[in-house]
Amino acid sequence: MQTELAEARRRDCGECARRRRLVQVGPVDAATRGAHDRVLEQTRRARVDQLAAKRAQQRLRNRRRAQHTHSLECAGRAADQRVVREASEELRVVIVDRKHEPEPLEPLLALGAERHAPVDRLLCGSNLHALADAQCGRQQAVARVPRRVIQMSDAERERVRPGGSNDALELQLRRLARAPAAPRSSARCDTASASASVSCPHSRRNVPHSAADSASPSRSSIPTDVESERRRQLYARPMATGIALAVYGSLLAAGAIAVWVRPVRAIYAWIVGVAIHNAVGALLYHAGVRGHALTAIQAWKEILLAVALARVASTAVRRRTLPFRPRLVDAIAAAYGLVVCIYALIPQDALGGHADSHAVGLALKHNLIPVAAYFLGRSLVVTRRELVGIAWTLVVAAAAVAVVGLIDVYAVSISWWRRSAVVPYFHKQLGYDYHGTGGLPENFIYNVGGDKPFLRRLVSVFLSPLATAYMLVVALLVAAAFARRVRILAPLCAVAAAGLLFTFSRSSLIALAAGLVVLGVVRARVWPFVAAAATVAVAVAWVHVFPSIAPTGRFTPADIRQQHQTAHAHPGAQFNPESENEPSIRSHLTSLRDGARTVVHHPQGYGLGNAGQTASRTGTPIKAGESNYTEMGAEMGILGSLLWAAWAVALLLALAGAARRTKHWLAAGVTAAFAAAVVLAIQTDVIGDPWMGYVLWAVAGVTLTCRDEAPGVEAVARAPIPRVDAVRARS
Repeated sequence: MQTELAEARRRDCGECARRRRLVQVGPVDAATRGAHDRVLEQTRRARVDQLAAKRAQQRLRNRRRAQHTHSLECAGRAADQRVVREASEELRVVIVDRKHEPEPLEPLLALGAERHAPVDRLLCGSNLHALADAQCGRQQAVARVPRRVIQMSDAERERVRPGGSNDALELQLRRLARAPAAPRSSARCDTASASASVSCPHSRRNVPHSAADSASPSRSSIPTDVESERRRQLYARPMATGIALAVYGSLLAAGAIAVWVRPVRAIYAWIVGVAIHNAVGALLYHAGVRGHALTAIQAWKEILLAVALARVASTAVRRRTLPFRPRLVDAIAAAYGLVVCIYALIPQDALGGHADSHAVGLALKHNLIPVAAYFLGRSLVVTRRELVGIAWTLVVAAAAVAVVGLIDVYAVSISWWRRSAVVPYFHKQLGYDYHGTGGLPENFIYNVGGDKPFLRRLVSVFLSPLATAYMLVVALLVAAAFARRVRILAPLCAVAAAGLLFTFSRSSLIALAAGLVVLGVVRARVWPFVAAAATVAVAVAWVHVFPSIAPTGRFTPADIRQQHQTAHAHPGAQFNPESENEPSIRSHLTSLRDGARTVVHHPQGYGLGNAGQTASRTGTPIKAGESNYTEMGAEMGILGSLLWAAWAVALLLALAGAARRTKHWLAAGVTAAFAAAVVLAIQTDVIGDPWMGYVLWAVAGVTLTCRDEAPGVEAVARAPIPRVDAVRARS
């Protein structure tokens, strides 16, 4: 053995420079010796590729058995072919698949302690090449040093580090505070060498290390520009929140003053503002405005409603009279609102519900917003010019929403939506638990089944195809009754109709046809019936045409696994849009049937917050959903469901009577739009869309008040003029 070591030390300088880390026995004959011939290898620390590790980049040579080491040599090869080039070619790129979809700010906030970094040094490690060349160094394969990665058979591996906070951000800041500032040039060298190590994992190069690196190997060299960017991000969120709150306070103060002076301006603000409400919320979330600050900003619509109601209430108190003549529909609306307030005060235990105070508050707002908006509209006395302004604002806003949506489905990829702030905004800010592609809402796309590419649906600034479709239906029906300046109105209606088709909301098309039928009845015209029949025909044809012209996208592997789990849980689904077993249609029918059964078997209700999207947001067991009628019954019992249905029917009849008597175009258009909403409420939570709850119910109240205060122009023109004889005055 000593003779062999002495002969190995007398190798020439050329062989020493190659650093093979092997002590050879006898003369080397590459042609006669195999790759697995016995060699004398110096006892030394194991290389990085020989350590069982948790990280993907440290398992390059362990193949599929990370807990065992593998030889770098292949049997039957010559000695000069120890490093397998084929494996080196295959392992040039290391791809790490994250478990969760990244947030928009995650790449900027991710620090050096990122667990998916491609290359990092072992804690308390040293120069492995230098230790391997030290012939006199007799050490174990894995030294028993604290905080070193060790191998344990059949055990879960984890990184060992001192106790303390697990926050990667805090640990990185402490490391940066202790480490001296590294030059940018050296940082670039370290980054380049790390990249080379990943691309060529079998290469044995001698990377020079300074004394500082050897003394403190755990400190990572981070570019100073990256450090400054990360530090800037620590203060970006509070700064963005402060700026957003300051701007919001100024705009809200100006809007509140304008609404106090003229309460009808709140309707204009809701038509435009509620349409872009979710889009602005997602942008603010991306900018760092989150939590209670974003919730306060999104309460602008409730604040304007409160200001408008306070103004009309103060006027009524000052004049000691109501601003409108009470009718039966008003009494039913007041009774419904009273029942909602009573059920909000009843303890959940007494009714068998499980909603907490937060869920009760959300349900209280959800159920009372239409009542408050309706009574605000009843209290407003508007002029004919303002009615025309409301109609034009509604139609133009709907056309703009349709244009934005059409551009989005063809110009913006679905992968951008997966990476956008929409996903965390819905999940973390609003509390929804969506399982669509990339965490988006399920109705964001239309699934054709069989893991095939899905179809994109128009979502626009509403970030929802259904909410967009509801606004477009209301705008089209109001425009059909308006029928003024056809050269301007026709292109706007064409764009809105195209947007409605690309939402692929079949229920909205059916509701549009029902609204046109009601419009024909109240106006006593034939063309609305023809338009309704054409709408049904287009809806049937569009089901077959849309898959061939709609933009498509592909599911991610995680989406496919989720689709398979859903298909296994609900077998027998048919992805034919006309079939009753289509997942969307079957879901609506099943929810409607189960909700009706719940109301019958539990007639007293479960209390507020136990049904619909309110229960979905707060994690409360859902007793009913997909229908306003069953949701009201599940929360407030049969009494609440009957009051809601009675109010909807009474309001529809009151609007129809006003349209027939006054012959006013706005009354006819609002009657048709409200009829469409009543149809939609059968299979969906129509007032769960804030735009419908604020705008449609407020405009309905304005229409009834307008009928009471002033007749339409056509009614005045057709009224008989009494004949008055001339009276000669005496001189």
